[in-house]
Amino acid sequence: MLIPSEKAFALSKVKTLKDGGLDVHYEVTETVGNESYTNKYHVESAKDIHPDLRNCFDRLRPIMGRIFNITSFLSMVETDDFKANKKQQEVARNFADEMLKNIEVRGVSFSGQDDNVGVVLTGLFTVSNNQKTAINSPRLKFNTETFGFEEELEDIAADIENEVYAFLFKGKKAQLELFGADGEAAPGLNAEKDNGLFPDVEDPAEGDDNDGTDDETANM
Repeated sequence: MLIPSEKAFALSKVKTLKDGGLDVHYEVTETVGNESYTNKYHVESAKDIHPDLRNCFDRLRPIMGRIFNITSFLSMVETDDFKANKKQQEVARNFADEMLKNIEVRGVSFSGQDDNVGVVLTGLFTVSNNQKTAINSPRLKFNTETFGFEEELEDIAADIENEVYAFLFKGKKAQLELFGADGEAAPGLNAEKDNGLFPDVEDPAEGDDNDGTDDETANM
């Protein structure tokens, strides 16, 4: 099976599954002559994700916490007027970290093109009675500084896209022992691709690629 280049691959939507695995919507741009075609694919895999991808989702916890003002009290504690001593600041930071553990970011939805690229984050928040409620961020544009974390968010989103590509096409799953010392997939890891789990994808011909995604930001 031909594998698309990373340049031709564009992630549209990704969601971690409750019992492990990944649900992915992505696009592949194929250029034939002067014409470009965008093919859409949907893959659901039961394979558990690699810790690197899991870490990317965990890095979104503080961002979700700031969106919903869960950790906004830290800004007050750190002001000179509040006059918190070092021990009090440490206690506040530890409490904020505990609150962030109640957030589980499970999905990222990409939309827009060029200067309008942005994402919607979806996840779960565990409340005091241990029940979980769904939380969705507003659409967050990378090039508009509203919260102050947009540059960091763009970096994390890029890392997620790279990790999802590696999950789909390089066999980068949770079975770390299946990888060699150089990080390359061991023989046999591509067998999953040969049994029909992943759709056949034409490798785009050489030429300019259009990596834009659509404007759909449906909740996951």
